[in-house]
Amino acid sequence: GKIRPLVAKARVGKKVAVIGSGPSGFSAAFYLALSGVDVTMFEAKDVLGGMMRLVPVFRLPWEVIQRDVNRILDLGVKLEYNRPITDGPEKLLEQGFDAVFVGAGFQKDTPLRIPGVEGPGVYAALNLLDRTRRGERPDLGKKALVIGGGDTAMDAVRTSARLTGNPTTIVYRRTREEMPASPEELEGALEENNILMELVSPLRIIRDEAGKVVALECQRNELGEPGPDGRRKPVAVPGTEFQVPCDSVIVAVGQSPDFKF
Repeated sequence: GKIRPLVAKARVGKKVAVIGSGPSGFSAAFYLALSGVDVTMFEAKDVLGGMMRLVPVFRLPWEVIQRDVNRILDLGVKLEYNRPITDGPEKLLEQGFDAVFVGAGFQKDTPLRIPGVEGPGVYAALNLLDRTRRGERPDLGKKALVIGGGDTAMDAVRTSARLTGNPTTIVYRRTREEMPASPEELEGALEENNILMELVSPLRIIRDEAGKVVALECQRNELGEPGPDGRRKPVAVPGTEFQVPCDSVIVAVGQSPDFKF
């Protein structure tokens, strides 16, 4: 059926600033606007959507996001692009806003600190997803590896396989049971013939004389005692080093917030 138009309540004379136009920021803007609050959203980038923008198009078409976004903007929500909030959010209170909602997101890739990681052929997952969503086709060679086991890693696996035309291998230090990726995301990646290598930790990225990535040196693990999060910790098995040939490595070992302010 047809989605019925949303009608905001009468204006209540309050102004709220929302930092970030991801799912969190848009949810806040939606409920505030419906309640009659005047909302201005500040987005640091030139595109809206936050982390939704990084979900590959084959999984989440942009038209679907845009439809929801338009319904919220139609409630009178103002959206300002290229407006990073670099000093404290409380400065917005001095500019006449009654409250500030901070939905800045986890936009930064957590770096992987192993030898050989600096240089061409190694990609941060969020950066790769952003570039491909914008229509770029980075050259990953014929064989890509993804290090990590979360949803971002799964998106990177499926994207890289499309770029190389070959299955991508996921390198994960625990077993499938401990993976933070949602089961449907992992299933989606494996259904497309990508490969999961369990109980493996990366040690170093091997490059040739020209600096080109040629392999990832790894070590096998076994599961030890449970850690603080309840998942069993990976314990390295000495003498089990081996190499996985590859042309590129994508790092998806976590994300952190970007609190410039």
